[in-house]
Amino acid sequence: IQDYKTKLQEYVQSDSRQTVKYELVSETGPSNAPEFVMNVLVDGLVLGTGSGQSKKQAEQNAARNAFEKMAK
Repeated sequence: IQDYKTKLQEYVQSDSRQTVKYELVSETGPSNAPEFVMNVLVDGLVLGTGSGQSKKQAEQNAARNAFEKMAK
């Protein structure tokens, strides 16, 4: 799977009308090599956390973390 954000959205919406949101937890490191940490929330509950060198990458990693937990 390459796009975990889409897979997570589809998985959550197929089961219910829950909402998926992403929030920035932290941004560290120098401007030329930042590290972003994002949480993904489903109906207000943190289900996954991910990090990356861009917000988009951190969101994908958070979605992957949440999707793998929910799909078990």
